[in-house]
Amino acid sequence: MPVIVRFRRNAPPYVAGELAGFPAEQAERLRQQGVVESHGHAEEAGEAEQGEGEGGVGPGASGEPTAFDPSTADTGALRAFLEQHGVKPHHKAGEDKLREMAADVLAQE
Repeated sequence: MPVIVRFRRNAPPYVAGELAGFPAEQAERLRQQGVVESHGHAEEAGEAEQGEGEGGVGPGASGEPTAFDPSTADTGALRAFLEQHGVKPHHKAGEDKLREMAADVLAQE
């Protein structure tokens, strides 16, 4: 049974605050690394939506919106966020430009 975890920090393709489901062994390894905190088991979450990640339970599964804050995200998370939203930044784009682009995406939503 998948274990639902909440990411404590950005770990592309996941962002801090996002929920995902993993096999128990993988969830425990991530918890020990300090990347995630336990959020329960899949059946406790009820009819959770299947996320885009491999075997994951995506954002909104708990009914809470997942907030993405460009001002605190690292370069990898910013690039992953932009790619998920169909934006392909230039490979030389700096972190400030990536933050600006991510803020524009969020403003359009």
